[in-house]
Amino acid sequence: MTLLGVLRQCKLTTAAVGAGLLLFPLTSVLATTAPIIALVGDKELASPVQHGISRLTQALQTKGAVVEEAESLPQANAKTVLVFGIGAGNGETAKLISELKLAPLQAAESLCVRRISRDGKAVLLVAGADARGLMYALLDIADRVRWTTPADSPFTEVRDIEEKPYAAERALSLYTFNRTYWESRFYDEAYWARYLDALAQNRFNSLVVILGYENGGFLAPCYPDFFDVEGFPDVRMMGITPAQQQRNLSSMRCPYSTAFSSACTTNPA
Repeated sequence: MTLLGVLRQCKLTTAAVGAGLLLFPLTSVLATTAPIIALVGDKELASPVQHGISRLTQALQTKGAVVEEAESLPQANAKTVLVFGIGAGNGETAKLISELKLAPLQAAESLCVRRISRDGKAVLLVAGADARGLMYALLDIADRVRWTTPADSPFTEVRDIEEKPYAAERALSLYTFNRTYWESRFYDEAYWARYLDALAQNRFNSLVVILGYENGGFLAPCYPDFFDVEGFPDVRMMGITPAQQQRNLSSMRCPYSTAFSSACTTNPA
């Protein structure tokens, strides 16, 4: 997806009015007084980067800023410009890194943030060695934007940083001990979106779902909950229908698809 596509998704905000909902474009309400932030990004954005820039755009809009896209740094009309991308790419980010003679980002998931000035513009340079590193940087900036009080300086709390992971794999595990409790989460797509967003925000990059425990308990073995195996006709889950199996199989795919957008690998075990 392009940057313009991400911004279109973030263009409307929702406000509760009485018993109904009012949708209004932020740009039409705030254009006269709000700070304008121009975003200059790589041409194509990987799913983790889409996730990060979406969260940052929402944080800026919450603070009253108007967010717009610019093709390049020279073409940006705003006084404040955020340039983001892969450090070793071909976009504006890579050009600035070369001009500033910054050390290349080599470690997986590493990131770099620099505050610089260019042609009278305040520029925030955000680079990642890969899509995950760039997403982590954008999520961190979004968090810092939420700390600010003055609406005219949303990047006040942002600092120059250069980071790389100390541990390559940072994982959490989930267990399926209790069927009622597990299924109360298992079928809830909104739950997975919140849960995996939290993992991405806190830079966990792996989630292990443990089906059964020490060869016992609910979902041990796990496959009868999802499908029948012709060679083992007597191994079945009591009272389950083919329709329920199909629902379970479809629900198992939800964490995978949601995790893809937030760059967290999900592994059943």
